[in-house]
Amino acid sequence: MRKLLTLILVGSIVAIASCSSPVAHKTPPSTQTPQDVVVDQKQARDLADSIVEDLLKDNRETLLSKMEVEAREYYRLSGLNEIVEKMFEAYGKPLSATYKKDEIGRKTGTGGYDKPMRKFWYLIETSKHPKESHFIFVEIVPDGVSIASSGFAIVNFPMGVPPDMR
Repeated sequence: MRKLLTLILVGSIVAIASCSSPVAHKTPPSTQTPQDVVVDQKQARDLADSIVEDLLKDNRETLLSKMEVEAREYYRLSGLNEIVEKMFEAYGKPLSATYKKDEIGRKTGTGGYDKPMRKFWYLIETSKHPKESHFIFVEIVPDGVSIASSGFAIVNFPMGVPPDMR
């Protein structure tokens, strides 16, 4: 599991990788494997919106419950607290968020980790930055018969905000 779960603190990015929830939006079982399933946009958006709300409210227990099983078991609340504190220290506490867009892709990692993913982007205002150049992204992946977060981060674009996110 350690190879799968990482904290990234590089330049302007602070992120959790591989996170999610047992209570997060149940989907009916199927014969498809998680690698074959495209994550439903509406269900994933609802979950991503709720994760952003949890970050705005600094509700870490609920946030942890929405992460992938492996992340919940690895980080536990104390590890998540440490990561969120570093993120808030670097960028400020999120105060408001506006949905901007979503992307479809794959989340891959060591040890064969490979899942379809939807990444949702939100323009944010923080206690340190106005609502113009900083974003939260939330990654949603299949997690057994449900969906969960595989990661989230506050990021900025030092070279300029992409046109489709203005």
